[in-house]
Amino acid sequence: MSTLKQRRWFHGLAATFIGGTATAISSGLALIAVVPEKFNIGPGLGLTLRTVGILGVISGAQTAFAYLKQAPLPEWDGEDTRTTVTETVTVTPAEK
Repeated sequence: MSTLKQRRWFHGLAATFIGGTATAISSGLALIAVVPEKFNIGPGLGLTLRTVGILGVISGAQTAFAYLKQAPLPEWDGEDTRTTVTETVTVTPAEK
């Protein structure tokens, strides 16, 4: 991906994933206020971090998939490196 169009597309994809992840992380940390006996920064820190991480990955993937739906992978603007065959070959059956 070397063209400007493809770089912008990749930048948009990364930005949506990061945005979705950040939103989920802040929401996950709100669990500390909602259920402090289970999710906290003391003995429940491991559970809190696992929950926040899982929510972050799921939400980031969800927003990235939504971006892919709206902006599919752009066409390649660079040089076409495929080989084209322009010569035809005629095959005649052998006589018996």
